[in-house]
Amino acid sequence: MSVPPVIPISAFEITEDDANDIPEAEHCIGIYVGTTGTLRLQDKAGNECTFTGVPAGVVIWGRWKRIMAASGASTLVAYYDAIVKKPA
Repeated sequence: MSVPPVIPISAFEITEDDANDIPEAEHCIGIYVGTTGTLRLQDKAGNECTFTGVPAGVVIWGRWKRIMAASGASTLVAYYDAIVKKPA
């Protein structure tokens, strides 16, 4: 079990998108993976990281900006270090 860098205050389900950042990305501190798979993330500097074989129930902690499409993992939830409302 990993320990979060900061206690999350908000969380909601998000989807993969090559063209758009995670909603309120400046406050994103981690991504929960609900279904096993590969996860391609982009950090705040624009670097892409690929995590292969991520098991269900794991959180990839970090200041992530974007979840790249065709990652393979699904049921993704973003954790935030601030009060963030899910976009309509």
